[in-house]
Amino acid sequence: MKTMQLTGSTFPYARDRLPLARALAGIAAAGFGFVSLAREHAEGALFRDPGNSGALDELREAILSYGLQCRHANFGELTGDARSTADLLEFIKAGSYLGIHNISVLAPARFEAGDDNRQIPKDEKTMAADRKRLIAALRKLLPEAQNAGLVLTMAPRPGIALTGTALGEIHGSLGSADFGVCYDPAQVHFHQGIDPVEDLAPVAGATTALFATDHAGIPGRLRGVPPGSGELNLQAVLAALVAGGFDGPVIATRLGVLGARRIDREMQRAAEHLRAIGEQVMGRGSAATRS
Repeated sequence: MKTMQLTGSTFPYARDRLPLARALAGIAAAGFGFVSLAREHAEGALFRDPGNSGALDELREAILSYGLQCRHANFGELTGDARSTADLLEFIKAGSYLGIHNISVLAPARFEAGDDNRQIPKDEKTMAADRKRLIAALRKLLPEAQNAGLVLTMAPRPGIALTGTALGEIHGSLGSADFGVCYDPAQVHFHQGIDPVEDLAPVAGATTALFATDHAGIPGRLRGVPPGSGELNLQAVLAALVAGGFDGPVIATRLGVLGARRIDREMQRAAEHLRAIGEQVMGRGSAATRS
């Protein structure tokens, strides 16, 4: 890894229901060269009609107008049912048209709505069925991803795909070069108190994208903070991944704040910290790339 794809996610802006243009402006001003697209913004789904090349061309031009490139996008939850599988296929087609290299998905949620609409943990039988549907959907979609010239990646999430071991088992069951991991160090530390450097060992060689996440606070009341502002050693995480051959985007995706100006400030702090740790890991002569 000679250079780092320093990437700002539009998710913090989308979470505050801000339009895509506002997100692109903040990310570019913070010093990022790459952008990772959230699935939806205030104006709606970004990839509404993959067959409409005009709309996708406008999206590409909007990204380029801020001096950014897009090689990563987030689809969100893949439940494995017919609807989410079809939606991801359309997302893949649109991503391919835009030149995106990597699309991240989430496994089904750990909780489900009970009879009184409260969220309750799924039982083991339900989770096993979720896993079976998820893997079947991925098997169906991976050839489409290969034909489209991109990689599908799974990010950690409580349930069937939280730990590096669980992610590694899913990766191994698929056995495809077109499926990887988008590692998120805050997830396993937040939910289980495990050191992410130790956790990622089973998937270090399969990781093709990194969500550069961090958090601070006391157990049970942790909160998301910009990378470098919390208690996780992201430099050690990146170093472990690079030792495993990692050469993908490093993405500032959760900043823990709302309000456009506050998001802008924290996005800039994230860019500065990630650039600094990239220089430490790869050597002072290797700056985060903008090309």
